Amino acid sequence: MKEIPLEELEALINRLYHAERGEISTLTIGITIDCIEEYDFTNIKERLLQRFQAVFDEQNRLGQI
Repeated sequence: MKEIPLEELEALINRLYHAERGEISTLTIGITIDCIEEYDFTNIKERLLQRFQAVFDEQNRLGQI
């Protein structure tokens, strides 16, 4: 299994949200299931924290924080 790209994770979360609300098609639900089976989700929290820290550091460097 490969790690899910964070952009694909965002799309997956969006599809799951709309699936819970009954707002997507059965085809999209099938694609979502395939995506879940394709990727390894074990390091998501660490990867998101690293991305957050990188963005925070860059904004701090630019004086935006």
